[in-house]
Amino acid sequence: MKAISRLFVGLALAGALCGCQDFDDLNSNPNKTTSGNAAMLATKLMREVMTSKGILDKGYKYIQDDFLAKDIFLEPASSAYCFNNLGRTDFDELASLRNVNEMIAAAEGSDQYDSYVALSKFIRAYLFFTTTMRVGDIPYSEAGMGKSDIFFPKYDTQKDVILGILKELEEADQLFAKGKKFSGDIFYNGDCAKWRKATNAFELKILINLYKKTSDADLKVESRINEIVSGKPLMESIDDNFQIVYSNSTGQKFPLHKSQSSYTEYDLVTNVIIDKLKDLQDYRLFYYADMTPNAKKAGADPSSWDSYNGVDPYMPQSDIQRTANGGDLSGMNLRYEELEGCEPQFIFSYQETNFILAEAKARGLLKGGKSAKEYYEELKKQNPDKNMKKHPARYALVEIVNLHSPALRFEAIHRIVTGIDPADLLADMNTKLGITENLDKCDQIFEYVLNGEKKKVGIKNKTSKITVGSLQNFL
Repeated sequence: MKAISRLFVGLALAGALCGCQDFDDLNSNPNKTTSGNAAMLATKLMREVMTSKGILDKGYKYIQDDFLAKDIFLEPASSAYCFNNLGRTDFDELASLRNVNEMIAAAEGSDQYDSYVALSKFIRAYLFFTTTMRVGDIPYSEAGMGKSDIFFPKYDTQKDVILGILKELEEADQLFAKGKKFSGDIFYNGDCAKWRKATNAFELKILINLYKKTSDADLKVESRINEIVSGKPLMESIDDNFQIVYSNSTGQKFPLHKSQSSYTEYDLVTNVIIDKLKDLQDYRLFYYADMTPNAKKAGADPSSWDSYNGVDPYMPQSDIQRTANGGDLSGMNLRYEELEGCEPQFIFSYQETNFILAEAKARGLLKGGKSAKEYYEELKKQNPDKNMKKHPARYALVEIVNLHSPALRFEAIHRIVTGIDPADLLADMNTKLGITENLDKCDQIFEYVLNGEKKKVGIKNKTSKITVGSLQNFL
């Protein structure tokens, strides 16, 4: 009995000694922080929000929008996105708003406060813009206000959301203008001058999406575009690009690298891309796509246009699988899966900004400004020692998109011919192109103007898949 008594006493003493230590101390990791500062929260937000389709998502989601635009097709399994079956979406991304508020609170009283508030407005704008573009009306004015006991925020109209986003971006630009270099920035290393340029590039992107709403007195699309171009800093070179740079570090590898994704085993580049690049003799084809398996087996020339073939994304899935198994379709260039760093992913870029400005000018929304060709000529002057004939900017006069979208309106591409005898030109054109006024059996039709009179004719002897291509080949 004495031995048992001693045992009970010993257990009780051990329990008493253990009970003197705080339970929270026992369960805290001394090597892990339990509270965040503004810089840490800024980094977390940028990774969560701005790289949601880059560092954090791998493979499939990284190229998901290309399925919708019919640029990339995934086989052998059917992908809902490839057939415009969008399914459902959610508001999960808006959960990051909690950290936006915490970041501002953590920066209170610091000399970097304005910069963090500006960053919060930029991130909010990005979150709400990407969300409203997916679903339309969304919670905005009351979103992220759980600490104020608003657990069921009201839905705002998409117009009100867009107006709010534009206001926040304008405020962000003003705050970055007086802000100081801040910590935790994975994009610009806290450079507020570059953040201003990205902010204004973002606002321009939103505004050009509103080109059908130019008559709306509240949105003020045209005046906003001209205010930005005339009075605010814009991206001046690719050094200003707002982009995700990948590397061989853990968690920072290119999303399509073979260690990150298995989807590149099944990717196919569509004829929407390949045929267009072939027609334009655009050398970016060799950079984007891989040779067909059959062309590789035959030892074909990698620089031959015939070594590449795109899939028709509108074919039935079974036909696509059969054609792919036959080795006659091109996948993406192998560099995408072989290079860990591969290439940056643009979110907002100098290239896109120039394209937006050229489009705004073409739509009559921008007073002054330059055409896309003028931007290319300017780039040539800035790089006198470089061969610019194959530079991507030379081919940035058009944007390859889904041509079946009802949102697109196509304008005529004109050619002016001078110093010739019109009768001789038309006779030669008839000989080589077989022009005819019988348009019923022609799918390539153009209109010419001679001495103020217009006439439509069709091309029977096509030399290109598009009308302007056949006409340009003749000229």
